[in-house]
Amino acid sequence: MRLAGLNINVQPTGIAEQNEPPNGKADELTRINAVAKLRAALDDGRYRSDASCIFIAADTVVAIDGEALGKPADRIEALMMLRQLRGRAHEVMTTVALARRSGSFDPPAITTSIVVSQVVMRGYSDAEITCYLETGMPYDRAGAYGIQDGSFSPAERVHGCYLNVVGLPLCALGSMLERYYAKPFANSHIYALCVPHLSRSKRVVSAVITNTVIGGPRIDSCGISKL
Repeated sequence: MRLAGLNINVQPTGIAEQNEPPNGKADELTRINAVAKLRAALDDGRYRSDASCIFIAADTVVAIDGEALGKPADRIEALMMLRQLRGRAHEVMTTVALARRSGSFDPPAITTSIVVSQVVMRGYSDAEITCYLETGMPYDRAGAYGIQDGSFSPAERVHGCYLNVVGLPLCALGSMLERYYAKPFANSHIYALCVPHLSRSKRVVSAVITNTVIGGPRIDSCGISKL
């Protein structure tokens, strides 16, 4: 985000994330968690008087076989997740939530956007999984992996936004900042790199998710809504 020209302060919220998707809807789960994080940040007294602050929160889940995979609780769960994903396609969903204080006592409006990408994993071995678990990296990753973890490199290919799989789709964030707050990225080359992700995600992912096993109505891959 700093490469995009944003002056940011990282503020851990410490909230307990939900792990069970309501009615089996993984996209709803990631929206609930992202909004909860955002509201926790808004309630932090350190920033209540600063109307110039834009609050950003995000949450990512991995969806496969009708399950939503969050961060693994322990080594066994991480091992099971990585075996379940091995050699198969799955979806990665990230909700970005934004709000800005108006200076009034009214709660600020929350804007959300969800991006969906499809990831096809390579057929890594159990020995590779063991080595990856030893690094400690899987335990803070939805689905127990980070696509950017070069020592493991679990993905064979990605359809849609790559940065969405990393955990923060700058394509959606840039669009939301410009649309609702008239604040495009200061470093426009970063935003330009994400524009192809935005259009490709809409074109490719919308076709991919048509036959998903996760039930319920789906939000467009880069759809924006207000709460």
